[in-house]
Amino acid sequence: YVLPVAAAEGAVDLEAHPLAAVNEPPPGAAANAAFYELSVARHAVPHIPPRTDIAAVGLWAAADIPVDEEVFALYGGEYGRAYPVGELAPQLRKAERQTPAAMLAAHGLLRVPPDCYGSRPSDSHT
Repeated sequence: YVLPVAAAEGAVDLEAHPLAAVNEPPPGAAANAAFYELSVARHAVPHIPPRTDIAAVGLWAAADIPVDEEVFALYGGEYGRAYPVGELAPQLRKAERQTPAAMLAAHGLLRVPPDCYGSRPSDSHT
């Protein structure tokens, strides 16, 4: 689980952690977005070696989502919930999903902020 840092007033800073605003769809509704795992840097972090293993998640809209409409995505089968939820969003083929690296470039953001990624601890022992 990722626990976003709360803003000074105690609420989650949605500017820094926009995925914290995504909820699961209510019963009888379908999600309008889906989470996908990204495991190789070339798709997500353009300024580190492309074959670097990463653990990241991306959120893709399954269809156009109007401004001010809530974004719904299922959290996954292993999420410990005690409430009913709606249906999974239609799955997008890989070719239909624009990579985060392409989105960053399209918006002139050529670097992912360093606090969004890190490296694994070294396995070497001294």
